[in-house]
Amino acid sequence: MATRPGSAPQQPTRRRLLAAMAALGVVTTGGMLWQRSRHQAPRWVSAVRKPTGQYAVVALAADGRLIWEFGLPHRGHSVVPSPDGQLLAAFPRRPGQTIWLLDSTDGRLLRTLQAGPGRQMNGHGVFSADGRSLLVTETVFGETTHGEIAFYDVRSGTLTRRFASGGLDPHQCLWCGGLLVIAHGGYIEFPNRSKPKQLDPLRPPNLAWLDASSGQLRRADVLADPGLSIRHLAADGEAVFAGFQHDDGPAARASLLGYATPAQSLQPMAADATTWAAFNGYVGSVALDASGLQVIATSPKGGVLGIWDRRNLAFAGLRRQADVCGVAADVQGWVASSGFGVVMNAAAEVVRTDYAFDNHLAVI
Repeated sequence: MATRPGSAPQQPTRRRLLAAMAALGVVTTGGMLWQRSRHQAPRWVSAVRKPTGQYAVVALAADGRLIWEFGLPHRGHSVVPSPDGQLLAAFPRRPGQTIWLLDSTDGRLLRTLQAGPGRQMNGHGVFSADGRSLLVTETVFGETTHGEIAFYDVRSGTLTRRFASGGLDPHQCLWCGGLLVIAHGGYIEFPNRSKPKQLDPLRPPNLAWLDASSGQLRRADVLADPGLSIRHLAADGEAVFAGFQHDDGPAARASLLGYATPAQSLQPMAADATTWAAFNGYVGSVALDASGLQVIATSPKGGVLGIWDRRNLAFAGLRRQADVCGVAADVQGWVASSGFGVVMNAAAEVVRTDYAFDNHLAVI
């Protein structure tokens, strides 16, 4: 694939609107918006490992102070706020069987969602625009292992429908331009991890664009490099930014970040070989900052955080922080967390905690 940074739209009216909305306290997540009260202190929410070795979901104030904690029976992965910010969906690390729906104000458990027999949850999902359904990426085991999107009713906790995800090994999913966009890793997995996972050459990784109302696959963007797996996403209403993993690991020099729109297939974003080498073959999280003008990609394996300009897709700089992975929009622009308990932001401010943060971070 050829890199096409010149094809990115220049700052459109919507970008300026988002910047103004951010100044008023409107936060974006997965293409959705909600208004945060001026009197509510920012809260960081993440799955963590505690100093005792136990797992939990915690909400922290901007100074690292604990607001609430919800204990987990095993390691968590991502935490996704509902469109109105009142509800949190806490996802288990793959292979998972249970999602916990929590009250965002106090961490109280409201209900759980359970995967059915012969399937696993893959650590990610997204709320419907009205907040009534949670769409979850799952892998189904059988004669042919395949990916599905499962719809769970938030109020009852029941499974209401499901359809094929458009690929193998669905991981993160988000909304863009009214479509559901799904990152497919392309790995064959085996129940109970009975064998090591492996890339399926007949069903390569792809970025699938689906009509969620019908389940119809509108498009599947396949990467030319067979060693790349698509894992993590960030999106606004106009574009998706996809983070990759490369089988070559430390030896990888390929672009590990891509850009796509509803009208343009997935293209690699530019940075020099030294920058990509610093990512150590893996992007752990992707986010847009509060203004929508910067794209952030992290690598815990490389201990780096890269910044790209959203307007022209140009690489803008690299920061180093050991085991950095979680990243989200924040009042300072963006905030990132690490497995060593460090939280850093765009203003180079650092808060240290006793928690080992897992891969993903949310701000509510």
